[in-house]
Amino acid sequence: MPSPRALFSSLYPTMKRLLDVAGATLLLLGACPLMGMIALAVWLEDGRPILFTQQRAGQHGALFTILKFRTLQTGPKDPTRPSDYTTRIGGLLRRWAMDELPQLWNVLQGDMSLVGPRPPLPEQIEKYNTQQ
Repeated sequence: MPSPRALFSSLYPTMKRLLDVAGATLLLLGACPLMGMIALAVWLEDGRPILFTQQRAGQHGALFTILKFRTLQTGPKDPTRPSDYTTRIGGLLRRWAMDELPQLWNVLQGDMSLVGPRPPLPEQIEKYNTQQ
């Protein structure tokens, strides 16, 4: 008979995934009206695209596309200074972290988890040492 620690270790990934799927599903269903209003507000203020996409590194370095509501004007001339190009609705979305609601879809797809570290950029992964 396996020890309780070994049993917990073997069940943990499955239970975590089940909680991620259940939590993301409930949150997405509850947030659908809010997300629709946010999408409309982003579109009315600055047009398309409504979502910002970016490549991130997931588990074991696997690349995936992270989703967020767009908070910057399209085509900023100096992307290193986002505060100069943040839209009015974008500032509100960032302040209340509502720009990250579309990431619930990433959770459902299994690219990321509800709880855990923020997925790093691929350029950051390249700078990791063997311990990291």
